[in-house]
Amino acid sequence: MSGVVGPTQVILRARAQMPVLEAERAALRKAHAEHQADVTTLEGEVEAAWRYLASVLIPELTPAVCDAAARRLAFPNISWASLDAGRVAEQRRLNDELAAVDAAPVYQRREAILNECDIHLAELADALAPLRHSLDRFAGQPRWDVLLARGYGKEGYLGKWWSLSYYQDWKHADLAVEALGPVTGATTFAELMSVYEAEQQAYDELARAHAGFVVRRDEVNALVARRQDALDRLAHLTPRLLARAQGQLIEHLRPLAGEEITTRLATDETCALAYKRVLGVEAKLAYLKQLHDEWVAKPLRQVERAFEKNRRDLIKLSRPKNHHLRFDVADLERRFADRSTSWNKRWNNYDESRRSILVFHDYHLYDPYGDMLWWSLMTHDHCKPRFIPEVARHYERRHGTHDDAVVAVAAGEDGHFDTTGDYS
Repeated sequence: MSGVVGPTQVILRARAQMPVLEAERAALRKAHAEHQADVTTLEGEVEAAWRYLASVLIPELTPAVCDAAARRLAFPNISWASLDAGRVAEQRRLNDELAAVDAAPVYQRREAILNECDIHLAELADALAPLRHSLDRFAGQPRWDVLLARGYGKEGYLGKWWSLSYYQDWKHADLAVEALGPVTGATTFAELMSVYEAEQQAYDELARAHAGFVVRRDEVNALVARRQDALDRLAHLTPRLLARAQGQLIEHLRPLAGEEITTRLATDETCALAYKRVLGVEAKLAYLKQLHDEWVAKPLRQVERAFEKNRRDLIKLSRPKNHHLRFDVADLERRFADRSTSWNKRWNNYDESRRSILVFHDYHLYDPYGDMLWWSLMTHDHCKPRFIPEVARHYERRHGTHDDAVVAVAAGEDGHFDTTGDYS
């Protein structure tokens, strides 16, 4: 179709398209949230797969097991000599820690010190309680903190008789005497302040003494905890060193090429299968991220741009000054074309691919020596998205550059938007 139309046609078609865009945007945002949850789950599975592989390679700390793993993986750090040297050093350090605590005078007198602290803390708490109650009564008087801060009733009080604050201080001082006089015996504010200051001083002295006993008690408890921690570490030394060795092994293996690890583990079926699981879960995570980038994140950006362009046009083209504008019909046909077919193809491919990847657990079927893709094993090639580099290379190698013309449609590449142009 050729020709031009005015703003009214653009407005009508933009309004009609907005609900469609809103629905697609909501679906894509939901898919994005689901993808984030998938990634979190799979990242945990990747870590678990590596830990399982390490536990298969080093199931226990024995000379035979450690030396066999060290030779197989060319990693001397997990040899028995290396690990046992670390065990001896750690054991010596912990025993030295125990000896240092046992020799500490405070630890040797711990029971007597704790008993003394408990007695004094209880006595001080009993003495502090009535003082705290009385001081709280003072603090509860209206404007009491202001009277203290301004030094009312003392030499140096700066209140002037002609100022409102002077009379407010006077009033609240009288109210405090009226409220607290019967329980303190004070008849003037000066007498009331004497009672308050004496109680505050007594409270501060007792609180300092209380804090001192708390510090002393905590010092003893810290030594007791330090000793118990050393005992616990000694008791669990072998499991901790095993976990440390397995962690070192994972750090060593991760940067290596998959082919090298596969070759080194080929003679042990259990280890080879454990590593297939690592490769498979990592492939699942990589595939899902690539599918999301192309079939969720990219379309979401396109839909949001189209939605925003429509929103702007609905505002701008409604202005009288833009009524003279004319638009090419062919451009509008491209912009407002029905994309439901391409969108549905994209959604079908994304949903089916995601589902197939997530439910796949047959890692033992993978043949690292054959011309096999994890993608093919997981999805049965229901589509062949060439935006995944290894998929593209695989099918170009097997079938040539033009294999699978439907790939572009499967990727939803015909569902893009023309969002160029603007109007002022």
